[in-house]
Amino acid sequence: MSRHRTPIYSFLLALLATPAWAIEPPAEEAAPPAPPAVDEKQPAVQADPVKDVAYLGIVSGPIPKALSVHLGVRNGEGVIVRSVMPEGPAEKAGIQTHDIILTVDDTPAFSPEDLSKAIASKQPDDEVKIGLIQRGEGSELVVRLGKRPDAIAQGPNREDLAAPGIGPFGEELLRNMLNGRMHGL
Repeated sequence: MSRHRTPIYSFLLALLATPAWAIEPPAEEAAPPAPPAVDEKQPAVQADPVKDVAYLGIVSGPIPKALSVHLGVRNGEGVIVRSVMPEGPAEKAGIQTHDIILTVDDTPAFSPEDLSKAIASKQPDDEVKIGLIQRGEGSELVVRLGKRPDAIAQGPNREDLAAPGIGPFGEELLRNMLNGRMHGL
């Protein structure tokens, strides 16, 4: 056992014996670096107005392992629809709670993040083909994407998350659950 420790001790000793190099601070009389030159021929860059973001109208999450085994879906492939927004594009197309979305325009959706990116890469009013499992049967639906509502784009504000009696820890837990665990599209 001591034979295995010797190389580790030797390595640690070598690290301690190696001189450490420091960067010298600039002299106090040194002038600060000059700002980059401004090209007067080019106008200043203006921020683009917020563009419309495509919206499917679901809340999704990863598929529980037991369900993926039951359906014969490979682990880490597809997302489960946790809820469908009333009157949203998904509901109008026939997507339902508990459906399993496998593809968007024949591109696999391995995670809620993949699904979000696929939808975000589209424009409102684009039609996308959603490959899914609905009530145990594979099918495809065509969905005309909508424009993401401003209230969803901004996310919940602190007042909306206030829940009497759960305290600051409960509020933080609720906020993390809404912002981190469920992915709205």
